[in-house]
Amino acid sequence: MKIKTVIVGLGKIGALNEPSKKVIRNHLDALISNNNFEIHKLIDKDKNKIKELIRIKKFPESLFAKDLRIPKKECIDLLVLSTPPKNRYNQINKLLKAYHPKILLIEKPLSNSHCDALKIKKLLEKKKINGYVNFTRRYNLGLKQVKNFIKNEIPKHINIKYNNGFINYGSHMLDLLLDWFGEIDYVKYIDSENLKENDCNVSFFCKMKKKINVIFQRISGVDFDQFEIEVFFKNKVILLRNGGAEKYICKIIKSKHYKNYDHLGDYHKLMKQDLVGDLKELYKELYRTFSNPKKSVLSTVEESCYNMQVISKVVESKKKNNKQKIKKII
Repeated sequence: MKIKTVIVGLGKIGALNEPSKKVIRNHLDALISNNNFEIHKLIDKDKNKIKELIRIKKFPESLFAKDLRIPKKECIDLLVLSTPPKNRYNQINKLLKAYHPKILLIEKPLSNSHCDALKIKKLLEKKKINGYVNFTRRYNLGLKQVKNFIKNEIPKHINIKYNNGFINYGSHMLDLLLDWFGEIDYVKYIDSENLKENDCNVSFFCKMKKKINVIFQRISGVDFDQFEIEVFFKNKVILLRNGGAEKYICKIIKSKHYKNYDHLGDYHKLMKQDLVGDLKELYKELYRTFSNPKKSVLSTVEESCYNMQVISKVVESKKKNNKQKIKKII
């Protein structure tokens, strides 16, 4: 049986990002590339997007809809929500009156507020629907290899450098921290700059429950994209550059310059050097998730609620000028 799928939101990530030879960056093409899935309905309120997809894909017009007016609620396997996060709870509440999916997949972030995220979590629990959020580094093959390479080793310190927005980029980095090293004890705001589209770049300190010190450092005034993570262990450093597409390791060597000192040697490639954000890998993982949800590597709605809590606590730390404790995942 193929997985009956509805996609809501046919913008860039939903359907219009052009795939390359290396990666697929939209849900529609990723779904088409996987024979385990079938399209049940494609929904978008913008009729021009629908016309464009009918022209490009040669799909029948009956496959599309501009709204959710259907005679009765339909049971489907997968509902993909690839719309902007504003009013996300209202979006989902309306959708679940039309469809009852086994899995709801939501484009990150889960919402634009922690309060809204908690309402979504409670709604899905009530309706007994498994919810996941598309944080792409969860299923990237090279990053999974690095995570397995680290195993249970605990780093001493982590430096995170980023621009392009706390919610846009920072939420990805928070999700990676949570996935690799567990929960956060507290956060403390340092400084910030406002950006367009209701986002900002924020520098803050983060103490993990495993006693790891983490610095999120905003990078301003540069003409290049910044998404870089340095993980400092006792005897080595692991570096993730350019969004995690490049992975390097650097180990201790005897100093070339000073007697009786050790320093870091050259960086060498670590594991698979692959682009992040290939949605082909997402749909492979989704197929495995249908078979065994407990072994899924995808970010759950509960984990993404936690992510939104951390973001809200950083904002609160700014307002109150103190450190903010983070509640555990529930």
